[in-house]
Amino acid sequence: MTEDESRAIRRISRVVVALDCGAESDRSIAEACALAQRERAEVVGLFVEETGVEQAMGLGVVRMVTPAGGALRDVDPPSWRRSLRALVRLRQGQLRHAAERLHLRWSFRVEQGKLREILLRTATEVDVVVVGSVGRRQVTRDGYVVALITHAAGMARVLEVARSLSESMGAQLAVVVWDGGLEREVGPMLGAEVPLNVATGAPSLRSALRRLPTRLVVTAPSEATTERDLDELRGALVCPLVLVHGEPG
Repeated sequence: MTEDESRAIRRISRVVVALDCGAESDRSIAEACALAQRERAEVVGLFVEETGVEQAMGLGVVRMVTPAGGALRDVDPPSWRRSLRALVRLRQGQLRHAAERLHLRWSFRVEQGKLREILLRTATEVDVVVVGSVGRRQVTRDGYVVALITHAAGMARVLEVARSLSESMGAQLAVVVWDGGLEREVGPMLGAEVPLNVATGAPSLRSALRRLPTRLVVTAPSEATTERDLDELRGALVCPLVLVHGEPG
């Protein structure tokens, strides 16, 4: 690892793991804690209570499955709030157990709002945010660390962090460019041994990642990143997503 890479990694002091009702939260906690341990960072659990759910209940369009699983059932606001409090306690306990097992500093907080908006805002405020995917296919724990390049401004930072993480994890680095116009800029920054793929949309991204068994995807949101972009990206992934600042802090 070069001196510049070492300085960049030392700037990672907090790893935020975004938690919600999704089943991928377990895996996100494990990856966030492993990352925090490698970087000697604090791990922060951020549970997002989606707004608008209770209003939707009044329309009869919400059904619920308990944290332990089971069949879908109709739900009323008081039952929803009880189940949500139970899920918050469950996620906090999972984070505490994982963090204390690795002797990590940890904290936990709850925010209300839209998950996508909170993720995009948080990604500009902290060092690293680990987000669960909504994909279904499981991947091996020894897969690639993929640097996903979506815009030129954050390209160097994404490559820097992804390369450092791949080295510390003992994983191979791969690069996916989500804009063919950036391929010529990225190529000279890579060694011949680093796979480089171009994706032009969510189906193309899914296809690229099927060819690369993937453990983590590292990318940097930009001011132009929309909630729809983030939804599309999470839907295309089958592993946790790591959001980093476009530029070193």
